Amino acid sequence: MRELLKKIEVYGVYVFTLLLVLLLLTVAGCKKDVDKSDSQPSSTKTTTITDMAGRTVQVPQQVNKVVGMGAGGLRFIVYLDAADKVVAVEDSEKQVLKTPYRFAHTEFADLPSIGKAAQGDAELLMAQQPDVIIWNLASNGEVKPIEDLQEKTGIPVVVIQSHLTLSKSKDKIFECIRLTGNVLDKKDRAEKLIKDIDTVIKDLHRRTENIPEETKPKVYVGGMGYRGAQGILSTSGSYSSFSLIKAHNVAREIGKEHAFIDKEAILKWDPDIIFLEAFGYDLSIEDLSKPEYQSLKACKSKNIYRVLPNNYYGVSFATELVNAYFIGSVLYPDQFKDVNIEMKANEIYEMFVGNPVYDDMKKEWGELQKVK
Repeated sequence: MRELLKKIEVYGVYVFTLLLVLLLLTVAGCKKDVDKSDSQPSSTKTTTITDMAGRTVQVPQQVNKVVGMGAGGLRFIVYLDAADKVVAVEDSEKQVLKTPYRFAHTEFADLPSIGKAAQGDAELLMAQQPDVIIWNLASNGEVKPIEDLQEKTGIPVVVIQSHLTLSKSKDKIFECIRLTGNVLDKKDRAEKLIKDIDTVIKDLHRRTENIPEETKPKVYVGGMGYRGAQGILSTSGSYSSFSLIKAHNVAREIGKEHAFIDKEAILKWDPDIIFLEAFGYDLSIEDLSKPEYQSLKACKSKNIYRVLPNNYYGVSFATELVNAYFIGSVLYPDQFKDVNIEMKANEIYEMFVGNPVYDDMKKEWGELQKVK
């Protein structure tokens, strides 16, 4: 009997040990599954979209991690109120703090790098494992490098194309907003932003649509950035902030979005008022101080004003509108007498980037004001 009890005791210990081992293996297996799931994309379910380069791309239905590339890629992500999804940025976005969306999100400087602007380092991208890349491609840009990057990394790349202005390409810009909103599951935000932009543009048109052409002062913008800072002869024949308020742009005969003109052209046009974009402000002031420009009406009457740069690593649609209100208040004071420029600027910046950053823009670029 004693021998039987001893065998039962040994058998019980064996069974207990076996059950304990099985339990530990099960827990370890569950932990392994959890760890594995953490490294997977945000969603295994995908949806098919057609991007603005006509490419068919499979993107996750749920995007938690995103990267913006190209001039304006990160800007659109911020516009769609998805800054919290950004996991890495281009080198230039870490180093340069001169745009409204970067002033609104200084934390981008602390994020990992994905390489040089509009190039993308495959290894750095794969290290961050974004669910999708939003790439703002110039209209003359090549798609092949994008295809190569997508194939090399296995990360879907969605191309948007918006390097024009609200006055010329509003519908295309809205298409970019909707596409980005669709990819990032921000459709409601996209529609609200589009509605708000439309409201502002209609307000500008309403204020200026009945002003007789013959009463409008002749205006000119100089100092427009083009691959760096430029002086007074760098201008636009279709400057958006002029077009939005139907101003009489003396350079409109050249038609181009950007052009370098001859000195004789500005002397011939002889504008009543000159606006200088802040990016090329110092160079423009240096130019205008030369004797050959002193005969200009704008110089004689000291009607020279500084505006913020509309284009700095892509077009800032917010700044286009801010400048339009300021220029309108200079050209048509009666039509804009109810507008407080600082309040309006902060309202517009908050509408786009979520923060009223006019003070930051002012510190960096100088105030919207008459040149003293």
